[in-house]
Amino acid sequence: MDDYVKLCHQELCARKEEARNCEFRNKIKVYQDQVLISALESLSKGKSPEDVVKQSLYKLAQKVMHEPTVKMRQISVADKSEKQESVDA
Repeated sequence: MDDYVKLCHQELCARKEEARNCEFRNKIKVYQDQVLISALESLSKGKSPEDVVKQSLYKLAQKVMHEPTVKMRQISVADKSEKQESVDA
């Protein structure tokens, strides 16, 4: 019975991971579309293609990295707070 429970737990974890990956891919697709629309607007206004590509790559990288870096910062602050509490106790 324990093996069955472990197998079910592993399957559930795999499905949750797959859902998170799918959600992440969907977010990236939205970011790509947003940056593409902005790039096409910039090109239609006469901006240099080289500048538009550079700006687009920068914007996409910023959008992709924003959420993970915010979460890392929150974890870091929480860790510091926990360490401080243990020192104060």
